Formats: sequence, structure tokens, C-alpha cells
Amino acid sequence: MKKILARLVLVVIGSVLAGCAPILKANLEADAVGSRPSLSPAGAPDGDQLILQGSAGSIVVIQSGMLESKAVKLDRTSAPPATVFDGIPADGPHRSGSYDACFRAYPLADQAPLNISIQSNTNKRAFLVVYKNGQYEVINGNGKDSLPGTYPSLQVHAFCFGIFMNERTFSVSVDGEWKIIQRPFLDSEFSEIQLMRFEYFPAVLEAFPGVYVIDDLIITKRIWPRIWFLK
Repeated sequence: MKKILARLVLVVIGSVLAGCAPILKANLEADAVGSRPSLSPAGAPDGDQLILQGSAGSIVVIQSGMLESKAVKLDRTSAPPATVFDGIPADGPHRSGSYDACFRAYPLADQAPLNISIQSNTNKRAFLVVYKNGQYEVINGNGKDSLPGTYPSLQVHAFCFGIFMNERTFSVSVDGEWKIIQRPFLDSEFSEIQLMRFEYFPAVLEAFPGVYVIDDLIITKRIWPRIWFLK
């Protein structure tokens, strides 16, 4: 746990040194345990939002011992509707430049697929990450990549997605180490960062469980490029 937190601190410090301005920040600390997260996250920046979809109990704030902080738990339910947690950055549209979208997370149940994506206002995607059975699959314009490593239940990781609008590519880091570098956007029509989405599709004919805990969701825009990124 301490090792992961230390690496996350390095990621945050690297972002600060690289000159990043937050456009979305949700750490849930101002929210009441047992409630749904506030749709307007506390603190800067002004204008960022959360949009929640799902039945009662499918999206709730918890006190996480694993993360040693408040967090949001997404729980796939046994009937519709879908469970969807969207983070909406402030000051859009975001059509140019470079961005980092980061969060800490761990699964509690992984039999149902969780979809993670960055989407435009027309729902075109920069990428689609599917988490299921302890593995993350990263779907991009070239096909699919398996994220190196295993990611079982009750194991905390810090994830960051570098999104490069001008180059039309993205990269993925885990615990401060870049694992996938400069893949093309999944959808050629993806043109702006409108939201970051975590989504469980509803159970219809089966009831496979999916439970995922998220904290410290932050999207930042780089003021100038991080020169050491490709080293």
C-alpha cells in the first residue's frame, strides 16, 4: 500500500512539475459515507461535474480502508438500468493539447466487464478499457492490447491515461510506469474530451457480479509538454 501511494505521489509531483491545470477533480472527501457523490465535486476547479446513472445503491460513497480515504463504489446490480459514473471536466470543449486522466482504484468483484473510456460529446471514444477477471484490455485504433500485469480483487493501483489531442494518440501508465505508449484513438471521429466514463452494463439474463472502487479522479491539461515522457 505504501509503495503504491508513494508512486502516486511521484505521478502527482510529475504533473505539477510538467505544468498541469486541473479541469476535473473528485476526491469524495466532502461527501457523506453511504450517500451518492455530489454532482458538483468540492474544491477547484469550478464547473466540473459528475453524472450518475443507476439504481439505488449502485453508486455510493464509502470509507475505504484500502485507500485510507473516502471513495466511490460502483456495484453492478442484478437488473437494469446500467451503472454509469461520468466525470465531466470544466472549461470545455477540450480539443487540442495534452491531458492526463488519472485515478486510484481496486476491484471487489470482477466477473462482469467494467468499461472505462474517454468520450466526446458525440460519444466517440479515444479508447476503451475493459476490466474483467483480473485483466485490463485496452482497445484502440490498432486493435487490442492487454495491460501488462495481473490486477486481482483487493489490489490497489494508480492509473493514468495520457491523451494527446494534436497527435491523436494516448498512452497508459500503472503506478507511475508507462505500460502502453502512443496508441491511435479508437474512433477516428473522436474530436474533444467531453467525459471520462466508468460503466457496468445491466444484467439481463445473468447476474455476474462487478464491484469497483474509485478515488482521486483527476483530469489535467498540460501547460507545456513533459519532455521526458518518451524516454
